[in-house]
Amino acid sequence: QNMKIRYTLLLILFVINISNTFAWWNDILVYNGKPVAQHSLAAKSNGTLYLAVPDSSAGMYSIQLLKSTNDGNTWLPVSNTTGPMATAITKTKMVRTGSDSVYCLYSTTAGVYLLNVETGVIGAFTSSAVADFDAAGSPAGNVIYLFVNEPLNFTIKRYTTLDGGLTWGGSTATVTSSGQTPKVYMSGTRLILNYYGPVNGDPSTSKIRAATYDESVPGTIGATAFIDIVTNTAVKKKQFKSVYNFNIVWFFFTEGDTSQVIKCRISTDNGNNYGAEQIVAGNNGFSNYNFDACHYEFFGAWGCYLTYYNSNATLPPTPFPMMFTNASLSTPSAFSTPVAYSDFNVVDTPSYHLPAITAFSGTTNDVGVAWIENSGNGNWVYFDRMSASTGIHDITDDGFISGIIFNSVELNIRFVEQLKNKTVIQLSDVTGKIIFQTITDLQENFIAVKTPPLTAGVYLLHVSDGKHVVTKKLLLSK
Repeated sequence: QNMKIRYTLLLILFVINISNTFAWWNDILVYNGKPVAQHSLAAKSNGTLYLAVPDSSAGMYSIQLLKSTNDGNTWLPVSNTTGPMATAITKTKMVRTGSDSVYCLYSTTAGVYLLNVETGVIGAFTSSAVADFDAAGSPAGNVIYLFVNEPLNFTIKRYTTLDGGLTWGGSTATVTSSGQTPKVYMSGTRLILNYYGPVNGDPSTSKIRAATYDESVPGTIGATAFIDIVTNTAVKKKQFKSVYNFNIVWFFFTEGDTSQVIKCRISTDNGNNYGAEQIVAGNNGFSNYNFDACHYEFFGAWGCYLTYYNSNATLPPTPFPMMFTNASLSTPSAFSTPVAYSDFNVVDTPSYHLPAITAFSGTTNDVGVAWIENSGNGNWVYFDRMSASTGIHDITDDGFISGIIFNSVELNIRFVEQLKNKTVIQLSDVTGKIIFQTITDLQENFIAVKTPPLTAGVYLLHVSDGKHVVTKKLLLSK
């Protein structure tokens, strides 16, 4: 009887705990300063994370580089920080190439520069003046494709470097003479370009075009098609971006002015044709905007991650939160229930304070976001990660659980040692609703349990044997 009371209390305490825990983990302060332009984030294949923060001090400018080798738990300055510079930094973009080199591209009034974050070598792009730019690293070789918007006109040109910006050549061409705000995304041998064009007096009311390029050999891409992907010129579309994964393209864009929604059009044939628009976030009386998205590829699990700002002042754990959702390759239009993860208020949201999201493989397959929020000391840069275990991937050995196999109908747990006591296993969604629970007294080091049918999304797994109390966050992708 005492044992039953003990475990009942454990379950009650657990429900109380998770009912007030909506964040992924505790937000980690990365940089105690407000970026003066867009910050950016990238990951190497070994899970090492790099963050670039444009900074200004005493009228001088610099790129502050930070590095984490432990899944974003701690961040240290990188000696290859640029500056001080007299000219203002207008944008940064981190890319990783097929050679596993990470570059920070940044623009100033003097031009675009490419900093190798590991060697400190800086290349300069001087082929033309630049009003705006975007870039993508090829998965093959040490290739970077740069798309620039020339000032004082609407010309977008593309350039190629095979050596980190030390030299330029190869596949170079004029994309359009009536475009603005290039945005590019590359995965495999296909690159997706989006831009406003032709450009209206208010560029955000322009049509948005999509162009596809295929890479024949590293450093050479050729255009395959140009289409109008959003044609409504009666509404503002302040932000847009494509994410490409295998044969699926998710094209995200905001619609509206003082109140915005995030919409998506999906292509299931590599960007050749797109389905109808669907609302991913919004239409709930609150404005949703300032988003970022990326793809993930984890041992048989493929899909798209999306994060954005929600102006909902009543959504826990904090007012004005950052949100996270995802869709899988097999059901690309079915986004998971959005989860709020920021611990502090996101109240200062200029157009260049977009979140930066990346998938990475550290101690486990994971996704992290760097964004700007205010803990009461100022609008600083924070980082958080989901630390999800997806599919059949092992999780970090914590002295109790050494591995998890998780699918829509079954949960398998491998323990470090053979169980000796009764063990409570409980699965809930992120709101604290219990989906499944059981108590087992099997003295094994591996337990397999059947669960009710589960949909794609984030779940909390709680396991306790009286000695250990462990909570894991799991991501189910279909």
